[in-house]
Amino acid sequence: MAYSDIGILTGLLCQQPVKLKTINCMKKTVYLIICLLLPVLSFAGVLKGVVKDDKGEPLPFAVVFIQGTTTGTAANADGIYALTLPDGTHKVTAQYMGFVPSVFNVTISGNETVTHDYKLKEQSLNMKEVVVKANGEDPAYAIIRKAIKRRKFHLDQVKSFQTDIYLKGLFGTRKTPKRILGQKIEKEDLGVDSAGKGILYLCEEEATYYSKANKERTIIRAVRESGEPNGVGLSKMPPVVTFYENNVNILQGITPRGFISPISENALLYYKYKYEGDFTQNGYVIDKIKVTPKRQYEPLMTGYIYIVEEDWAIHSLDLYATGKANLELLDTIRVEQLHLPLKKDTWVIKNQVLYPSLKIFGFDISGYFVTIYNKQEVNGNIPDSMFNAKINSSYAADATKKDTSYWTQNRPVPLNEAESKDYRDKDSMRIRYEDPKYMDSMRRKRNRFELMSIVMGGYNFSTKGNKNRFVTNSLLDGLIGFNSVEGLNITPKLWWTRNIDTSQYLSGKLAARYGFSNTHFNAMGKFVYTKRDRKWLGKFWSVGIEGGRYVYQFNPNSSVTPLYNTYTTLVLGQNYMKLYERLGGAITYNQSLGNGLSFALKAGYQQRNPLENTTAYTWSNNPKMTDNTPVPLKGLGWAKHDAAILSVGIAYRPGYIHYIS
Repeated sequence: MAYSDIGILTGLLCQQPVKLKTINCMKKTVYLIICLLLPVLSFAGVLKGVVKDDKGEPLPFAVVFIQGTTTGTAANADGIYALTLPDGTHKVTAQYMGFVPSVFNVTISGNETVTHDYKLKEQSLNMKEVVVKANGEDPAYAIIRKAIKRRKFHLDQVKSFQTDIYLKGLFGTRKTPKRILGQKIEKEDLGVDSAGKGILYLCEEEATYYSKANKERTIIRAVRESGEPNGVGLSKMPPVVTFYENNVNILQGITPRGFISPISENALLYYKYKYEGDFTQNGYVIDKIKVTPKRQYEPLMTGYIYIVEEDWAIHSLDLYATGKANLELLDTIRVEQLHLPLKKDTWVIKNQVLYPSLKIFGFDISGYFVTIYNKQEVNGNIPDSMFNAKINSSYAADATKKDTSYWTQNRPVPLNEAESKDYRDKDSMRIRYEDPKYMDSMRRKRNRFELMSIVMGGYNFSTKGNKNRFVTNSLLDGLIGFNSVEGLNITPKLWWTRNIDTSQYLSGKLAARYGFSNTHFNAMGKFVYTKRDRKWLGKFWSVGIEGGRYVYQFNPNSSVTPLYNTYTTLVLGQNYMKLYERLGGAITYNQSLGNGLSFALKAGYQQRNPLENTTAYTWSNNPKMTDNTPVPLKGLGWAKHDAAILSVGIAYRPGYIHYIS
């Protein structure tokens, strides 16, 4: 572009007279920059406030969105919301299950902030005029049948789905024990107050989710864990939970096969339904149905599901399950969902909130995971290259590198005071904990010997800078035992780890053994060098060497532990363990490629020596002691022999989470 062309462009865009000779060069340059930027600058304002009921109580996680779209956000646990809006006039709706939505017309100009508090009234319900004869069924059954009939349509109509996701997860405790297995709980280290209440875990994530023909991919673009700058968040959290599936997997590992959906193909065999009434919203008639399991101890949920008439689609739901639904790990789980119409006959999920709770080891833990979905796209063009059979979750290279200012600008759900305090406190604690002087003082404190460490978990000792760490076994881990071959035996073990740097370390294990009845002393050692990839989590290789003479069980996969065998031998007079002595050595090599594929190689030599009972001592008045010959070798003879062993192992883990920093 010629100099005169720039001047003309500047004059045209800025509505200035084209007088190149009289315009100051500096002013002209400023005009040019401003005018060239005007077309690409977009101003965004913020609508913020609180969503409350008509009694003034906040409505947690209420949905706030631009009417006629699926673009929006959710309030936080205290009902506080903040929605970024472009220039112009917008109808913004606040919606909460069981309440009448409220609409606010707002005009945004530039980067201004507008405050508006929503006050929602409880939703009154209309009752259908139906005639229910004696022994007749509730009107809800007719509605549910239509929803079940339409279930597969709504499931199959989504050939591909894409959405942006914001997830905030929190676990807090209402009660904290003073000790666990004899170990004192430092409440300050957990981030809870003197009463044992506080946040144990807090994270935020931004991701994009893709699905197509039973293939899924989640790309996590940003993640933040309170107090853990390198935390990777919740990569296995189901991005989209659909109750159009027959079996619904809300969270990994809480039920063996998922929950049976209230509109599953055979739902009428499992659930009872009650019609609560209907209401009209944006031209849609929505039925409220109460859902109750017919039987206990089956994977079923209780609560309410709202069905859109004519479309017979899910409008929203509020369902929960307890231990009577065969929950594993958790005591209760509750799920809330709200769906919005994307286009005719197509409803998409807008937000989801999960409320898990459990009581374990004296902790009373509860929390929530709120998920906001934006930019939903149904049956768009998603290239097949997006999906990889080996990877279903991956992280952007800078996912954990986003700073506080990034989250302040981009999080759609505001932090409440407790969450803000948790970030501040744990960041301060992390800085404190990373201080070399503090780390050294804590190291010396942890190095103090306590009798319970020998009884329960073993004694730990670390050198300055935690360069070296030593751990012993405990009485519960077989430090002292008794068997019919060695009699009373002492088996001290020492594990050692040396951190060379952040990506490589040495580890070792030394084990000694002495039996007072057979007067044998044995010892063995193992040393391994490991090299980890600095940028690829889970990618490493290691090489090791081991050797010595030691006593082993004939069946290496036996469930009989030395502690249990000590009990059965002394108290019951039954010696279950069958032992032999092994002299030998081996070299090992292990490698993980960081994508779910790993392999191991081991080559070694062993000289195996049979052992015999040397004592029949027991406290039992009716002993049933047997000789030390393993049952599979009875009548076949058990002799000393040598063996050269080469073993190769290959493992593949589908759906391995791939993280590159």
